[in-house]
Amino acid sequence: MSRNLPARVPFVNQNGKTGAIVSPGDPDALAKAINIPLENPSLREKYGSYAKKRVKEEFTGEVNVN
Repeated sequence: MSRNLPARVPFVNQNGKTGAIVSPGDPDALAKAINIPLENPSLREKYGSYAKKRVKEEFTGEVNVN
């Protein structure tokens, strides 16, 4: 979960693919964003698998140093 702040976090956390992004100051949206994957093991697996794939493709030293 991350908040939609101008800190490049949305680039890292992709809403609906690797987690959820919620607006700052919206505790109801944050609670919902936390509870949905807690209650859905297959969604947690989907988020984790996609995040792992992205790390390997976009955040390695080879990709970021060159």
